[in-house]
Amino acid sequence: MGLEIMGLDLSQPLPGKVKRELRRLIHEYSVLLFRGQNRTCHHEADFLRIFPHNETAYELGERGAGSTSNRIGGILGCPHTVAEFKAPYRISEDEERNRKYWFGHSWHCDEAFKAVAPPLYTAISMKVAAATGGETLYIDSRKAYEQTRRELKSIIDKARLEYYVIDKKFGAELHDTGRHRMDNMTNARLKAMQSDLPAIPSGVHPLVTQDPRTGRRSIYVTPEAAYAFSGYTPQDTHRILHEVLSPAISAENVYVHHWRAGDILVWPQRQVIHSYTPKSRYEGRERHFHQLHVPAHLPVFPAT
Repeated sequence: MGLEIMGLDLSQPLPGKVKRELRRLIHEYSVLLFRGQNRTCHHEADFLRIFPHNETAYELGERGAGSTSNRIGGILGCPHTVAEFKAPYRISEDEERNRKYWFGHSWHCDEAFKAVAPPLYTAISMKVAAATGGETLYIDSRKAYEQTRRELKSIIDKARLEYYVIDKKFGAELHDTGRHRMDNMTNARLKAMQSDLPAIPSGVHPLVTQDPRTGRRSIYVTPEAAYAFSGYTPQDTHRILHEVLSPAISAENVYVHHWRAGDILVWPQRQVIHSYTPKSRYEGRERHFHQLHVPAHLPVFPAT
């Protein structure tokens, strides 16, 4: 898993055959790394256009939600950059109080809870890397599917997973592992549905999707935002998710990326699940990066 591409300047136009080869390689190796690419947000967005995308959404410039002192939804003049993270990172008093509600460093696919066409690809462009900490972790979700026992595949191949992003105000706490506590999740969801407060949009997606180019199946999931499979209880759903993901996240299956300034890393959301080391490991250290999403032109298709 993972391939470093050398000898390309991503600020310059790429020949057609190079674009085609990169499109092939990203689905063969799942993660592509380009080093020494200190580029503007415009260069980054233009480069990502070589991958399949929704051009209308790209032109409009889909933006990330919310802003804090460390995260900015979009950059002025660069709306395709969904977030900009700057450091020195400090854990605020509010974050400390709400630590039990964090999604934290759990495994996830970006914005998998979105009702319509979650992003197809994600890229991170590192401007300033922390001297220690801040690593990003990746697993190949195709391997997660292939390692699943046959009897369980017969269930998950047909599974439709309902996502529901439950706001902390309704009391949906998380374990340290990033998974919801089953003893209060259902009550929190009911409170959220009955509330007059605006709901966070969420959707229903297949757990197993299939690459039309290769035919390989993969797991597409964000467990901390998942509620239940259609026809299953939340408890049974998360028991199944735990069985599917546990072998995949064992140390021998995880690629840990240690960032350098100038790194650009790109991966497809439908075949990679990622995580990151705890923020406390780089608290107070310089760190600055752009995060970009390639908007999807198609919904998440189930395996056929």
